[in-house]
Amino acid sequence: MHAPTAPSEAALGPPPRPARPLARHIALLAAMLLAPALGLGVMTAIDQTRRIREGLETAFFYAGRAAAVAVVKELETRVFLLGALAGARSLEGGEEDREGFRARSRAALEAFGGRILFLPGPEGASGPAEPDAPGLLQQMAEAALARGEPAFPLLPQPEGRVMPFVLVPVERPHARLGALGIPIDPAVLDAALRLPELPEGSALFLLGPGGEVIARSSEAVLPGLARWPEDQTPALRAALGMGLVPARLGAADLFIQAEPVERSGWTVVVAEPAAAFAARWRAPALRYLAGALAILAAGLLAAGWFARRLLAALPGRAEAARNPGAALRVAEFEAAESAIRAAQAALRREADRAAAVAAENSRLAREAENDRRLLRSVMESAPDPIFVKDRALRYVMVNEATARAMGRPAEAILGRRDADLLAPDFAERLAAQDRAVMAEGRPREFEDQLPPDREGRAIVFLTTKSPWRRADGRLAGVVGISRDVTRRREAEARLRAAEDAMRRLARADSLTVMSVGIAHELNQPLTASANYLGAALRWLDRAGGEGPAMAEARAAIAEAAAETQRAGAILRGLRDFIDRGEAGQSEVALAPLIAETVALLAAARGGEELPVALELPETPVLVRADRLQLQQVLVNLLRNAIEATEGQAERGLAVRLCVQGAQARLSVLDRGPGLAPEVRARLFEPFVSTSAQGMGMGLSICRTIVEAQGGRIAAEDRPGGGAAFVIQLPVAEERP
Repeated sequence: MHAPTAPSEAALGPPPRPARPLARHIALLAAMLLAPALGLGVMTAIDQTRRIREGLETAFFYAGRAAAVAVVKELETRVFLLGALAGARSLEGGEEDREGFRARSRAALEAFGGRILFLPGPEGASGPAEPDAPGLLQQMAEAALARGEPAFPLLPQPEGRVMPFVLVPVERPHARLGALGIPIDPAVLDAALRLPELPEGSALFLLGPGGEVIARSSEAVLPGLARWPEDQTPALRAALGMGLVPARLGAADLFIQAEPVERSGWTVVVAEPAAAFAARWRAPALRYLAGALAILAAGLLAAGWFARRLLAALPGRAEAARNPGAALRVAEFEAAESAIRAAQAALRREADRAAAVAAENSRLAREAENDRRLLRSVMESAPDPIFVKDRALRYVMVNEATARAMGRPAEAILGRRDADLLAPDFAERLAAQDRAVMAEGRPREFEDQLPPDREGRAIVFLTTKSPWRRADGRLAGVVGISRDVTRRREAEARLRAAEDAMRRLARADSLTVMSVGIAHELNQPLTASANYLGAALRWLDRAGGEGPAMAEARAAIAEAAAETQRAGAILRGLRDFIDRGEAGQSEVALAPLIAETVALLAAARGGEELPVALELPETPVLVRADRLQLQQVLVNLLRNAIEATEGQAERGLAVRLCVQGAQARLSVLDRGPGLAPEVRARLFEPFVSTSAQGMGMGLSICRTIVEAQGGRIAAEDRPGGGAAFVIQLPVAEERP
């Protein structure tokens, strides 16, 4: 028998191609391997699109917040200025005083338009209202006065816009005089709304309580809009702090974001056409999608190449299967199948792991973004300045309070050092503090006083600085929180001044007790002196001597007795006043009293002719006062004026009396060196004196006496040099 021969290659024909089900299975395997990558790409594109949209919404939010802060800064500046002017005493007078107030305030208001209105209230000084103040503005002023808070009315203008005003009440402890008002140029508010962080194609609007358009950043969006439509008011309310809200104004579809302006009732609105907003986030989203499709196409090409390589190796297996002499190596196929399944399972695990890692990264990214927003919200809501510096002492994070304290926008502070922003000596002191905190590695407190601002107010900050460390413990910089302690330090200074005043009052009280004793003790020798002088006069009369010398002796003794009795009366009155706090009052004619006091002072100085000019009215001026005590005040003031001008060629001594309204005004004038500013504020306090020999009680007693008569005394600078002490006493009412 012959062994069977193997069929020839020609007899077998061309090798068969793999069956279609096998190619389909290989394609399905490649698709399963690419599915996780496709899903990851789609998830990444969706997440990036969401991030882009949230970023745009965040830009809208911060643009509205920054605009609201800019408008509040403009309003608060004017409220502060008007509040300072509201304390002027000239507002308590008549129309002439108010006109003088307007003239003086124009210089202060030159940077704000130079125009100020005083709108009198029902309890204010009589006189006509402002001629150019509309009735609506007067009503708003009365409403602000009733509430005791600033108001921000809007007055319609002929060109269709509105003119905003700031009104501040003018109040006194027992009266509401009216309100001060100043207009705000809408162009100033337009400029405040032109922010660099405003997205391109957007516009900022400042709306009044009734939807009036007060200001706008540009005419690019809703040109010519004068009032917010009433049918879109619900959309405006929904946009207050709630993110982007769709709105339709006429034929324009918009997205809006709104922020309220504190205290004013105004609203800042950020608006952008819906098409422009969609274009800004769709273009990046399409780029991400195109990238994902490109990656998927590359994956499909790689899978096709892999499938062709796998199919190309299978025809040899089929040829071996048709050869009777070849053994079918099933074990190799089974091993190959197991390897493919193991590779598929490994790829599936890798895909699941990649999807889990992507989900975890997405979650961590969302948490980081939420933490960043929370940190930013906390920093911006804090009223105290908060800042972070890196190891090179560059600012990497600041809140709005820090920007306000440094007088610069936050964008101008970030990335810069103190040496780039502040005075060299002050910046070097802050840098030394930061380096000390980083070197010691522990928190420290520092108190610094900023350079005076434009109003001349120096702000004191108490700053707590702590080391900033990263998660691995390495030092990254400094974190600081500052607190404005200006008012606290001013209160401490006032407390120290009050303690000093209490000590001076205690000394004055001791002096009062001593004065009562001295007055009591001096009254007895004065009485005895008067008795001896009276006896001497009687002895001279008995002796019966005649002649000029005897007549002069009698006159001198009589004058000495009268003056001794007068001194005793002064001491008794002073003792009664100090002891019981009251004095005997009667109608006193001031002109004769002044002439008598000048003559008395000349006699006390040895008959010296005093160059005192008397400017007295012909009509009698009567006041109700204690004559002796009032004469003592005049003697004290005249003696001070004479001593202040001792040795001068031009002494300028004068006593002037006039009547202003219901007040008698008595002025003692000199051409001396005047009053030093540091002494003038405390001139009438006990133990304050400009003389090395003085005790500092004369002017304090003068003020006590004048105020006991229902008047007041003040010191002023005399025009041309010198000082003027002015006494004002109520004129005595005429009795029937």
